[in-house]
Amino acid sequence: MYILIPVCAYVLAAVFAFSGFKQIKKQLAVLGNCEKPLTQTASKKFILLLVLCVIIIGLLFFVRFEIMVQAILGACAALAVKIVVQDTLLQRRNGVYQNGLVACGNLYLKEDFVFFPSFNYEKSDDDEASYVPDNMLKAVTNSKGVIYLEFASAADCNAACELLKKWKL
Repeated sequence: MYILIPVCAYVLAAVFAFSGFKQIKKQLAVLGNCEKPLTQTASKKFILLLVLCVIIIGLLFFVRFEIMVQAILGACAALAVKIVVQDTLLQRRNGVYQNGLVACGNLYLKEDFVFFPSFNYEKSDDDEASYVPDNMLKAVTNSKGVIYLEFASAADCNAACELLKKWKL
């Protein structure tokens, strides 16, 4: 039983990594063509995180925890692999697309956006209306409510805003 859990965790991690890759590929196909690529912020940290997940699962072969603790550690490491794969793939595809937006590892569809309050604040002279940093954009979505879209720089945020203002919401 102590061997079965780490083996299952490795298989689960591989399945999660493959399914995450397929899911992102399918979602990117829905987004259409990239109208404005933004700064690609992917780093080499993902390799370190993947290695750490493999080491955590590997330790389960040698360190005897209770079965429940082993299952939880294996499942957490496998889920971490999926998160790292998805985040890395999206970070490399930051941009404004025909049918959506990818910003700092998050994918948002165009039809999910309701309103961009930050655009109204630009017109206002009242400094206390709402403070949003230069590299962020406040948005209201159907699924998540009020969110803050973070960009790598203020220039990326301004470039994205120019295209997002043209969207018919």
